[in-house]
Amino acid sequence: MITLHDVKVWDTGEVIDLVIPGTVADLLTDADRPFPPAAAQVADGDVHIDATGLTVAPGLADPHVHFRDPGQTAKETMVSGCAAAASGGYTNVLIMPNTVPAMDGEKVAAGQPGADEVLAAGHENVIDFLQHYEADHGVTLPVAYDLCVCASKDRAGKEPTELADIAWYMPGRHTGEKDAAQLAHPVTAVSDDGSAVPDAILDEVLTRIKDAGLYLITTTPASSTRGRSPAGSGCPAFRRTPSCGSWRATSRPPAAPARTCTSSTSAPPVRSRRSARPRPKDCRSPARPRRITSR
Repeated sequence: MITLHDVKVWDTGEVIDLVIPGTVADLLTDADRPFPPAAAQVADGDVHIDATGLTVAPGLADPHVHFRDPGQTAKETMVSGCAAAASGGYTNVLIMPNTVPAMDGEKVAAGQPGADEVLAAGHENVIDFLQHYEADHGVTLPVAYDLCVCASKDRAGKEPTELADIAWYMPGRHTGEKDAAQLAHPVTAVSDDGSAVPDAILDEVLTRIKDAGLYLITTTPASSTRGRSPAGSGCPAFRRTPSCGSWRATSRPPAAPARTCTSSTSAPPVRSRRSARPRPKDCRSPARPRRITSR
């Protein structure tokens, strides 16, 4: 067994001893980062680690990542992006459509920037390329990921993406016809990433995402898109959060506003005086830490 002593629980501040199944061999992450550290002790096959100052939390989710693959792999790749996410405690990410070619579900053409990578892997569009990335590249990515497609074709802001053409990639659609990779990495959101959806096509985009049951995500403040609902769409509530600018097309307003993760490209939230007050330096209880066993 592996015991993490004096680790802090992320949401309560309680300090506990966490017992998890495993042996010292399970802690050998790779050749460059041997584990356990000097703070660990091995006795009768059990590992005891001083986790003072560390925090245990569930895997985090980032709803806005730029992995740039395909087309801009000099900046980032699926492999490097997923590794960075995992090292920061993120286990689920949503990949933005600022790929080259743009992730709009359209077939790529030979000679188009970035298209060679997609075609060489035997796929017709970027969605298929990313869904089957692990098998095609012989890698295992350490995080789960969903895909966010363009709100407008080629992210050009002129024509709404034909969501009907990519409905096949959405969760709950054509389940019996999909392979494991397609089921694992569905299309769950729509965005033009750093570009706001223009007024000229906004109403049509909102109508289409309502019909598809998707999210619209925007990271660019645009006064013209705040709180709007498409005329005659029967969509009274398009919920927006100040931090990340997300709308969900719903048939009725929610009972309470939803909270979403803040995008790494968003402005930092404004802190109230109350929230700015310093917290106690030590949240641990004076009592002995509880011992919790994970199965």
